[in-house]
Amino acid sequence: MDFYQANISHYNDDGGTSTWAMAQSGTSSSGPIVLDWMITFAKKESVKVALSEYGAGAPSSKGLGSGPGLDDGAWTQASIAWMTGLPAGLFLWSNWSDDEPADDIVTMGANPAEQAAWTAAWRGTRFGGTWWKGATPP
Repeated sequence: MDFYQANISHYNDDGGTSTWAMAQSGTSSSGPIVLDWMITFAKKESVKVALSEYGAGAPSSKGLGSGPGLDDGAWTQASIAWMTGLPAGLFLWSNWSDDEPADDIVTMGANPAEQAAWTAAWRGTRFGGTWWKGATPP
């Protein structure tokens, strides 16, 4: 599933900035679309959890190359702590999205608080494409 702070804000918090606590365990009038519910369901059904994309960001964020969105380092740090705190083998994949409504996190220097949280958890992280030595992707 795709999971964005901006979507939670837009649909569950009258457009206000959501917290990680709301993303993890808050409730919605449209149903239990929070992460704690997803984990409980996955354990009950003996399936794995997968976030195909996720990210912080305001609805006004235009993603890659657009510059800062919310630059919410606390949200990013809490989301990483949640992922790393899950039982081994339960969580499959996470891919920070740089597409709207997420913040740009791949451009070097964009959203520095989010990038700092990411590199604190995974020190080998590089921003701005400096890791790729091959031909420019199409």
